[in-house]
Amino acid sequence: MPVPAALTPTPAIVAAVVAASLIPIAAANHYLANEDLVRLAAVTVILAAVLHLLGVPTLIAASVRPAAAEATVPVSTKAAPTPAAGAAAVATEEVPAGPDPYADEADALSAEFLKYADDVKDPAGPAGSGAEWVPVVSQKFGDFSIEVHQKTGCDFFFRNVIYLQATPEEAFDLMADIERRPEWDDICQEGKIVEQVSNSTVIQYFRTRGLWPTAPRDALVLAFTRPLEDGRYLNVTKSIPSHPAYESKAGDVRMLAHIAGQVVGPDPEGRERMCKIVQVVNGDLGGWLPKSVVALVTTQAIPVGMRKANKMLKAKTTQKTESEAIRLATSKTVIKPVAPTAPGSVVAATSTALVQTTRPQAPALANKSRETLILDILRRAQPWVVVSLIFALIFRSR
Repeated sequence: MPVPAALTPTPAIVAAVVAASLIPIAAANHYLANEDLVRLAAVTVILAAVLHLLGVPTLIAASVRPAAAEATVPVSTKAAPTPAAGAAAVATEEVPAGPDPYADEADALSAEFLKYADDVKDPAGPAGSGAEWVPVVSQKFGDFSIEVHQKTGCDFFFRNVIYLQATPEEAFDLMADIERRPEWDDICQEGKIVEQVSNSTVIQYFRTRGLWPTAPRDALVLAFTRPLEDGRYLNVTKSIPSHPAYESKAGDVRMLAHIAGQVVGPDPEGRERMCKIVQVVNGDLGGWLPKSVVALVTTQAIPVGMRKANKMLKAKTTQKTESEAIRLATSKTVIKPVAPTAPGSVVAATSTALVQTTRPQAPALANKSRETLILDILRRAQPWVVVSLIFALIFRSR
């Protein structure tokens, strides 16, 4: 792992860290009679840090539990980029697309989503009017506008009606690409595809930033992409409980999406390079959340994110009239690799998709300077030195 430039270990920094590590040990030797225990503890923890740095625990874990130690990475069905001059080309083959095991589920979920997204037949109305949806946000900046509707009687069930300055194809490709979501959604910290089930179905996750005083949230969802008969484009998702290639980060809270997504179409008024997006999210954010955080997400974060997306799309100099996501979803073939793409990896076919499994390797030390190596060892050893001193004090008191 490269050391950030601002933390490059100069001799002065290394000397300071060494001093910070040796001072408590020296103090313990002076004030405690149990010097041998202190020395033994210090040597033990530094040795453990060296072994950890060399990757010995990782290699042992990989040999004892190879299945759990392997990291599964999806192989996308998107066309691979052209390799640079002199680089080895990745062998691929184009094969007929197989049946989608979730096709029936996609039909039912799409129908449910479109019912909620119909703001013409089911418009929002003032609270107490008997309307199913109540407006909570309405903003307009030039041609861009957004309205946020909350479903009556629901804590986190919203419908966003947005007009963006972009073609439907440009907007849909940006909104439906989970890996690009952090570019315009400041709350989203990360989004990845876990498995490409078919050309139109993926399993993906996204992780939000922690908003004080709450922990980060993550969601694992099944996502469907398809064109509609009326010319609009649909991307709809729902949560799934787990996937063998994904595990939540420690401390994260799992949130649930009962149904979420967007439908994108031309501007109803026919304005050039304008489109209408209707987003729906019915979910459970999980854990405890103050109402102020929920209000922040719905009244500020969502509108700010949409304005940012509109600015990105408006800045494009060339108009896109074909959606890459829809082209992939309707393709009758898929592109799959036929050979490993990296040393130490194997390509294994699952029942629904092709995934690449890479076995962990020890961290390389060749690129580490002596000072960096010392800094890493001391950084890993310092907490355990403190722990050993506490134990030494306990034994001394006895």
